[in-house]
Amino acid sequence: MNKLVDGNRPSHFLPILTNGLVAGLLEIVVVVSFGALVFSGGLSPSMGHGIGLTLLAAAINLAFIALLTSLPGTIGGSQDLPAVIFAGVAASIAQSLAGSAPSEEIFFTVVAAIGITTMATGACLLALGHYRLGRLVRFLPYPVMGGMLAGTGWLLSVGTISTMTDAPLGLSLFQGDELLRWLPGALFAVALLWSYERSAHAMLIPGMVLGGVLLFHTVMLMAGIDVAEMSAQGWLLGPFEEGSLWRDWSLGDLAQVHWWTIVEQGATLATIPVLSAVALLLNATGLEVAVERDVDLDRELKSAGVANLFTGAAGGYIGFQELAISAMNYRVGATSRWTGLVAALVCVAALFEGAPLMSLFPRAVLGGLLMFLGLSFLFEWVWRSRLTLPRSDYAVVIVILLSTALLGFLEAVAIGLALAAVLFVVHYSRVDVLRQTLSGANFHSRVIRAPSQREALRKLGDAICVLRLQGYLFFGTATRLLEQVRRRLNASDLPAMRFAVLDFHHVTGVDTTITLTFKKLSKLTKPRQITLVVTGASATVIAQLARAGLREGEGYHLLSNLDSGLEWCESQLLDDTPEIQARQDADMPVREVLANMLSHPNLVECLLNYLQREDLMAGQRLMRRGESPDNLYVLISGQLTAQHEQTDAPGREPLRLSTQRGAQVVGEIGFYLGQPRSADVIADEPSVVYRLSAEALRRMELHDPQLASELHRLIVRQLAGRVTHLTDAVSALAR
Repeated sequence: MNKLVDGNRPSHFLPILTNGLVAGLLEIVVVVSFGALVFSGGLSPSMGHGIGLTLLAAAINLAFIALLTSLPGTIGGSQDLPAVIFAGVAASIAQSLAGSAPSEEIFFTVVAAIGITTMATGACLLALGHYRLGRLVRFLPYPVMGGMLAGTGWLLSVGTISTMTDAPLGLSLFQGDELLRWLPGALFAVALLWSYERSAHAMLIPGMVLGGVLLFHTVMLMAGIDVAEMSAQGWLLGPFEEGSLWRDWSLGDLAQVHWWTIVEQGATLATIPVLSAVALLLNATGLEVAVERDVDLDRELKSAGVANLFTGAAGGYIGFQELAISAMNYRVGATSRWTGLVAALVCVAALFEGAPLMSLFPRAVLGGLLMFLGLSFLFEWVWRSRLTLPRSDYAVVIVILLSTALLGFLEAVAIGLALAAVLFVVHYSRVDVLRQTLSGANFHSRVIRAPSQREALRKLGDAICVLRLQGYLFFGTATRLLEQVRRRLNASDLPAMRFAVLDFHHVTGVDTTITLTFKKLSKLTKPRQITLVVTGASATVIAQLARAGLREGEGYHLLSNLDSGLEWCESQLLDDTPEIQARQDADMPVREVLANMLSHPNLVECLLNYLQREDLMAGQRLMRRGESPDNLYVLISGQLTAQHEQTDAPGREPLRLSTQRGAQVVGEIGFYLGQPRSADVIADEPSVVYRLSAEALRRMELHDPQLASELHRLIVRQLAGRVTHLTDAVSALAR
């Protein structure tokens, strides 16, 4: 009961009742036009019962969506897009069974096709909402959706003529009596479109429809044609069989259905669930913008799914959330579930008591309303979208529209999807697969090396070419990788390349053509003794590289991330400079290490009086993130790594912040700022450090101010070097 009383204060009863009546009347006009569209031509004798089914479906949709929606005040209703497709299917079924089956069997076959499709659509919407997959429907290309809506507009506009004349398309429509039957409806549609473009008030359509009905009957009466004669000449919808829109149904009626004829229409009917899901989500997201409130899209899918399961069981049309009238409810404060229930009661009343009034409805007015809906689609997607869509997307819309007119709706959808796929490949192939091209001279690993090694890498680093890849690699984009490698090999102003680092961290996927690309790349680099270093590759990429014939150690090296790949390449380069490597690897005494670090070597002995030696085993933790920064360390030999544990991604390896080898000061930032340690520091191998405590530094500043000043200058120099290292990396990435 809480759902029915939400927000229902006495002051809200009037807008709830008023908007419910308006919504119900508007829904009656729309669904009657849909019924007349579907049950026209050879199905005209069954039009009354067909309209009755549309009214029943409208009542069910209105009631269930009102009760289950996430946004009270939302109105549901039958939709034009499925109705147009149903009209085409109904015409095909009638033509297929004409002469071989009585009209009663044709009618039940059409109703069964509509009911089965509506139930299938309900099940599809319910599944999408239950598994929270509504977002997948939005992958339908926008221009394809626009083209289908434009095609729907064409079918609505053309199908309207059969509603008004019961005559096929042809030159005969422009002669005498036939022209008089549809031309007033067409003029009414144009007037309605012109008015609607200037004022989208909710009362505009019902007001103009009522005015059109009154004007029609006034003109006819002035011409001396009474209601009976109008009905006999086919100007009105009625009279209906048995004088009623409702008839009793039974399971025995299913025996009259030609099931194989429905199966033959399966391909066309199968498009309806997908199109309905897309249209529903477009309406729901548009409603979010209109009322400035969040809408639970998955719940809206489920509510429409349940409604259509019941509607389909009754042989009714597809319906879901309406945008315009739902937004109007919020503007006037009719934000109650009772609004939709009142509208449903109006439709029920019309179903059982509305046949006499419905029989007086002019075909020209209903046809004009349908043509208005069709022209509004054409105006939006053929005229207005030419100013907003790119030329290629607009061309897709026009091709689908022409295909709908010349070939059929299903063929047009297939052509549109094929065109969209081609355009996607063309557009995506223009996306640069190379996120960045970097040089090892100014883009380094996170290993903080000795000054001599850093200088050597500045001179030798151009031998390392880093190619950071992105996006999806396929035949349309992978060729750019080959072009870039060839361009680098032919660069006469750079030293010979020794390492091509290919980083796949930002690659979303690859197709099988990448195998051929890497075969060509391997043939290009192997003769020049260039090593391909692949980093950040997924298991799928690694498998593709194996199929390309790349083998570890044969001009190919695989590492987990770009930082590790850069470190490996740098180490290989430094191995080729023996004098630098020897200086780095030599196990120098502590006094010699400190003498090389200080500007005044004579202060070494004095400094040792304040330091305490600590020996670390491989894997031992020197600092823990978050602990108090009471000590400063001087790394004499070995290697330390500062890292972050990735607590938000259990199982992933720690994120390396920096790696330091001998002759480095460690932990100085937290020590000087007095802030907790920002990272864990772990020994990668047996290492020797000398510890300077905060208390020892205070004694040094008190008793040996010259030594303290020298120590501070040492730390400033080291920090400046690290900032330079970082600046080089940032500058390289910014290019």
